[in-house]
Parts: sequence; structure tokens; C-alpha cells
Amino acid sequence: MPTEHLLSNTDPRDLFISLNPLGLDEKDLIKDSTGFEDQSTHNDYLLFLAGYRESHPAPQPHPEPIAWM
Repeated sequence: MPTEHLLSNTDPRDLFISLNPLGLDEKDLIKDSTGFEDQSTHNDYLLFLAGYRESHPAPQPHPEPIAWM
């Protein structure tokens, strides 16, 4: 299975937790329905998410052919 496929099915919050780029405590990494309970962690996560989306763009569907030759 290609790496891109695995990353597209990964919740970015889980990736943020597993990488823990800031070395946060476990209590700071508690998720809620939209991000993280701790507002500071949530803000850091939003920056991480922006970078994640920039480096892992959503796959685009293939366009329909205009005409057959």
C-alpha cells in the first residue's frame, strides 16, 4: 500500500500526537470534537495542520475525457 494512501486515511490529530513535535505532556494531547481540549495545543495543531495539508494535498479526481479520438 503506498505511503500516500496511508497518510490520506490518517486523522491529522493522531499524527500530531504520535509525532508530538513540541514534546507536550499527555494531558495536553487530549482530543475533543474539533481539535484539542487545551487551547494552546489546539493553536499549535492548527499550524501543524496547515503544513500537513500543504505537503499532502487531497487527490484530485481524474477529469472526464472531452472526446474520444
